[in-house]
Amino acid sequence: MKVLGANYFPNYDCDKMDLVLVHVLMLDQINFMPNLIKLKHQEQCKFLVYGWDFKQQEPIKFEEYFVSGGILSVTTRVLLEEKNGLQRIFEVIEYQKENGVEWKILMDPEIKYCNYNLSALIDYDLKSNNSFDESGINFHYFDLFLWRKLKKQNDNNISRIYYALLFSYSFEVEANIIKSPRHCILIAHNKEMPFCPKIPGVEVITLENFEETFGFDDTMEWE
Repeated sequence: MKVLGANYFPNYDCDKMDLVLVHVLMLDQINFMPNLIKLKHQEQCKFLVYGWDFKQQEPIKFEEYFVSGGILSVTTRVLLEEKNGLQRIFEVIEYQKENGVEWKILMDPEIKYCNYNLSALIDYDLKSNNSFDESGINFHYFDLFLWRKLKKQNDNNISRIYYALLFSYSFEVEANIIKSPRHCILIAHNKEMPFCPKIPGVEVITLENFEETFGFDDTMEWE
């Protein structure tokens, strides 16, 4: 960085930062930016993309990036061991949607193809949430080809889901730079924490932390 005439501050005070400028050619490296996830939680912080690359006919003149919303997934252990886990996630997403913020859920495709005995659990949660059908929650499964490739490389569920989510998020951002989701969340069980991946970019939190951060305070009470 010094050779290029720049100063590098890996321990900068992100609490006071309200603007981040990102050249379009550096978007594929943004996950390695120090304190990126913390900056995403600073409501006043804006990310602006600028510059030109060969994919664009015209240069980008400061378009806002990471505007709002998010994409998330959840580990199998959360679905199995957290009471009403999926329904609680839907409750938060519905609350976000009421405030004009869109979220997308991506799930383990082996649930869909019944390789796991989770059908009854998922069906129960969906049926118990009477507003699910009407709310139009953006609910999908990871690409099966991507999942099978990652399954050969990762021997545990949280690792596979993490990288499937990271790649899916990157693909979505690349497809539509201007409307890229601000947050990328993996909800993991307490016993799966801490999880330290080699490549950053996905915020790994517990279900309780997800509710506290993105839900509303006194309504998430599950006995």
